[in-house]
Amino acid sequence: MTSHSELVRTVKADIIYLRQHWDQTVDDDSLRRASPIFRRLVVDNDLQRAWKDAGQPREPQIQSPTLEGIIAEIPLNKILFAAAGGAHFGKEYLAGALIRNYAVPPEELQRRAQTGVPTKLMGLREFANTPVVIVQGIPIPRRIVIKYVANKLGGAHFDPRRESNDEGAMYELLDKASTIALLGKPAIYFELLSAGQALANAPDIQAFL
Repeated sequence: MTSHSELVRTVKADIIYLRQHWDQTVDDDSLRRASPIFRRLVVDNDLQRAWKDAGQPREPQIQSPTLEGIIAEIPLNKILFAAAGGAHFGKEYLAGALIRNYAVPPEELQRRAQTGVPTKLMGLREFANTPVVIVQGIPIPRRIVIKYVANKLGGAHFDPRRESNDEGAMYELLDKASTIALLGKPAIYFELLSAGQALANAPDIQAFL
């Protein structure tokens, strides 16, 4: 069993690694190889356990783009693909991507370009469970995106028998979304990078380090 002090040390080291390597130049293979680290922090709850072991009274707060506005405004059955994004890559920054199954009036495109995608300050639990990708009208939470890269794309051992029917169906949708590129990077890797940068750069996490 990992001691409290050792858990805090290893979690801090893992966050520092992500902050140093998941930058504007990171390649897809590096994201894939390090995805089990991010899975342990967010999905397996190592960060929250270390946070409590360090004497913090609540969960860390993380600022991240949200799809809530898009979901509230556009019926899900009209969304072919959407991603929250929020990553810096190749000297550019992208938050929000949306593909609809209908022609969009120019004034609507202009309005959305002006308003952009809002960000939201959320606790770690909400950060893991909030939808960050929509594929064919199905919202997919961040934790599933993280597990998809870590478990299925080769970051860690993958046993499909351990996945629920719902998660298996979401994995199939993410397979389809992987053909879409954001800033030249496959959308699912870009979403993972966005999550990693949001977490590693959050003020609460900086204070924890």
